[in-house]
Amino acid sequence: MTESESLNAQLGSTGFKRITSASGTVSGAFYALKAIGGAAVIAAGTAVGLGDAPSSGDSIAQGDVLFAPFTAVQVSSGTVYAYYYTIPTS
Repeated sequence: MTESESLNAQLGSTGFKRITSASGTVSGAFYALKAIGGAAVIAAGTAVGLGDAPSSGDSIAQGDVLFAPFTAVQVSSGTVYAYYYTIPTS
C-alpha cells in the first residue's frame, strides 16, 4: 500500500462493501471489517493475504473493527462493512 493509499484508507475514502450471510464469499482487497447492526460471525470462506485468517465461528461485536489484509470475506450471521484498500474498478 502506498502512502497515498494508506491515507485514503485511514479516512475511509476508498469505500466499503456491505457483506451479509446472503452475500456468500466476497473476494476483494479489504483492510478492515466492521460489524454493524449487531454482532457478526466469521465463516470459513474468509481468507487473508498474510498471517492467519480468523477462525470460522469467531465473532466481531457490534461496532468493533477487525484489521487484516483480507482477500475474501464470508459471514455466517450478521453484517459487516468490508473496507477496500483502494477504490475498486468494478
